[in-house]
Amino acid sequence: MKKKIYLSAPLSKGNLKNHLSRFLRYAGYTMKEGALPVAVHFYVFGETDDLQADSAAKISFEEHFSLIWFCDEMWVFGPVITKEMEREIEFCENLGMKVRYITEKEVTKKIGEKKS
Repeated sequence: MKKKIYLSAPLSKGNLKNHLSRFLRYAGYTMKEGALPVAVHFYVFGETDDLQADSAAKISFEEHFSLIWFCDEMWVFGPVITKEMEREIEFCENLGMKVRYITEKEVTKKIGEKKS
């Protein structure tokens, strides 16, 4: 059975489309690594063109954490770690769950350059 990986990456109102585009790359990387990506971003935004960062506020941290319980590991993407990501990381560490930090260089090596 494939590992279920909770993906953690920055998400902000200011640059939402760019953040979601990167997030899809991270999901692709996870699949190329032979694992299944799990992330709250997919449930909040889906494939809509009407992206509203306020939608993320509708999902509580308890709901984030319920997704984490479902997973085998957490992978953290990007050079920036937000306060929300810190809470997720701390939760995983308290569970004894493996937390892996992935650089953009690793993603690019595995799946190629970002397409503009």
